[in-house]
Amino acid sequence: MQGTFHAAQKPLLGRYTGFEVTVYAMWAGTLFVLPLTGALVHTLPRAGNSAILAAAFLGLVPSAAGFVLWAYAMARTAVGQLTTSLYLVPAAAIAISFVWLRQLPSVVELAGGAAAIVGVIVANNQHRAHRAGSSGGGPARADTVAFTAALTAPPPTAR
Repeated sequence: MQGTFHAAQKPLLGRYTGFEVTVYAMWAGTLFVLPLTGALVHTLPRAGNSAILAAAFLGLVPSAAGFVLWAYAMARTAVGQLTTSLYLVPAAAIAISFVWLRQLPSVVELAGGAAAIVGVIVANNQHRAHRAGSSGGGPARADTVAFTAALTAPPPTAR
């Protein structure tokens, strides 16, 4: 499902802003889950205000911000290359849980995080080498190397 979204999102970003694509996608997702909200109708009146506010915050702030940033990067980077950055999530989770929760990662977790990081590096280097080879051997653009470069790249020109 997520792969389909990424591939479908790319052409939409040529016509709409990342914010607009995110809003449309979130409303479409809301419509798809409406048939599953039967229990919500009965449970919501009994939920406390703090629970409702927490759910609304989680749905709007981190989710929407993440999707808007993703759309911004997607508009400036190839789909295949950008999606390799998703493999950094396990390594980031290990680091965050160590810093914030003081959880010591096991050897297997460290090996998995290292494998994920190496995989992203290999995929990005192969992409860079492929681009250099297909463009007459010229140097690859710097924004093809890292996800952060995609976030700081200037907006694309009119398509």
